[in-house]
Amino acid sequence: MIDRKGYVEHVVVGDAHRIELPDLQRTRIAADRFRGLRCIHTHLRGEDLTTDDLTDLALLRLDLMAALDVDERSGLPGVVRAAHLLPATPTEIGAGLNGEQTAPYVFLDAKLPSQLDVDFLELVNSLEEEMARNRRVGRQAEARDRAILVGVTTGLLSEAEESMAELRELAASAGVVVLDSIIQRRPAIDPRTLLG
Repeated sequence: MIDRKGYVEHVVVGDAHRIELPDLQRTRIAADRFRGLRCIHTHLRGEDLTTDDLTDLALLRLDLMAALDVDERSGLPGVVRAAHLLPATPTEIGAGLNGEQTAPYVFLDAKLPSQLDVDFLELVNSLEEEMARNRRVGRQAEARDRAILVGVTTGLLSEAEESMAELRELAASAGVVVLDSIIQRRPAIDPRTLLG
């Protein structure tokens, strides 16, 4: 584990299959910041970042997760495969309600160590600035009313969709955040379950 100043914070020895990362509870972390640590480790078989690598990246909120390929015979380095977290926007967070999932990270191009040309500090600072902006926007959105729009029709579905689109526009103009919308087509309206 390396901090942003380039100092080695933790050295971990694992086996050919996995490593156990140290307890990072004492290092700084805020809602709109990363942990300030990069995890750089080796892969012996030239594989991409594993699911465990990406899970650690997300749960520990590391600045970067990088795997350096190492030739077992010669010990020479191969390519570096890395990923970093993406700042989630309030829209993307809300997208999870509809069952859609977007990856919370992005992969950098695999390159030889001598060909890495990413200004890491600039990248992390810009990501944290975007996280802070998104957090402010998210707080403003949290303060607004939210609604799930429900429509029931016995007529044509196209007419109900037009009506729902108009209702969505009315909600937006009233400052209401629409979380989801549902249209149900019924053969007849049941007065016992009708809500209006």
